[in-house]
Amino acid sequence: MLPPWLWFYLIACLPVGVPGLIRDWIRQATDYWGLMTDSPVGVARTAGIVLGVASITQLFPVLVLLGAMASLLLPASRGRRVERRHDLRVSDNPVIEEIAAFVRRQDPSIAITFSESTRMLARVYPVGWRKARIAVFLPLTVLWRADREAAEAVLLHEIAHRRQRDQHVVGLASPFTWLVRVWGPIFVLAGLLPITLYATFGGAAGRLLIGQLLVLAAVVPRMLLMPVMALWLAELSADRLAVRECSANALIRALDRERALPRGRLRRAGGLLTHPPIGLRRKVAEGRFHGLTGLAVAWPATLVVRLVLVSAVALPAFMLIGEDAGAAIAHVFRSIADGLAFDRLILAGSTVLLVVWPWSVRTRHDDRRNAQFIPYAMAAVLPLALYSASFLGNVPAG
Repeated sequence: MLPPWLWFYLIACLPVGVPGLIRDWIRQATDYWGLMTDSPVGVARTAGIVLGVASITQLFPVLVLLGAMASLLLPASRGRRVERRHDLRVSDNPVIEEIAAFVRRQDPSIAITFSESTRMLARVYPVGWRKARIAVFLPLTVLWRADREAAEAVLLHEIAHRRQRDQHVVGLASPFTWLVRVWGPIFVLAGLLPITLYATFGGAAGRLLIGQLLVLAAVVPRMLLMPVMALWLAELSADRLAVRECSANALIRALDRERALPRGRLRRAGGLLTHPPIGLRRKVAEGRFHGLTGLAVAWPATLVVRLVLVSAVALPAFMLIGEDAGAAIAHVFRSIADGLAFDRLILAGSTVLLVVWPWSVRTRHDDRRNAQFIPYAMAAVLPLALYSASFLGNVPAG
């Protein structure tokens, strides 16, 4: 299974990133408040109000962190809420008993509950610090009779989440995943839309606000890419157990059955923030994208993509607020250097985890002599290079 990037994000990335985000927001909010209070009624005050309202959405990562803490601190309460919401109960249905027997053979600590809902196949959820249950829904009982191996692949995927302790963060009624899904729409409605409307309808400070709009838009890739990739890799890691214990074809058949479940377009679109597209999961199960090497590189590659996207947005933003091209480019490079310096702990932690993880897996599973070290070593080069580059901005010229 892959390194626990979801837990790494919660333990290292959020505590490091959120304080800096709060400091940036306080600085910006002070500037916007000055526009609203010190400027005469008119263009500047209106611009300050629009920017002040939009900037509040930058604090959403703080809510994501609080959602993660709520997921961890109240597992029993969350479990009761899940069972009430989905009408989950213990069932003496022969199919459920067969499913429960299969799950017990894999992990005796997991119990099974059943719902007649048709929106899902199965989902894991916590009911205590060390207890978890898998909610089995009606379509999985049908699949159990029609394609037993595919149904087992679904259950093994949920069991893998339990082995990684993911059920405390993901799964049914997770505040963390819910906040990640709604962050984008809220940012668009409360952040981007007011500025866009102001500029579209001829606001006198439209050019300035469009520059600020791009600055605000950079917050999305900077803060949203990492939790999304952490969630995607948790799902792909769980898929690997299903492929190993059953087969790639069994998992692919299960994914095809999941794709056929009735869901609205908005629900499917929101689900892409917490689950990889089914087409991508099929290809990964088939061993494409260079197999383990591609999966090992995915996390450090996300750090690079985030840096590139933020830089691409920052350049036109600086030019729109009045800087010439040369000054804007220099400003972008300073921002990159500052961003790398700020991310040193994340970059160093990512490097160490990539190096240590295959040795840890081999220690815990001595029978697996074919543990692959090269893919992780290759992946570790990228965050190590970025970590080294973060010190270049401190080297005095000449």
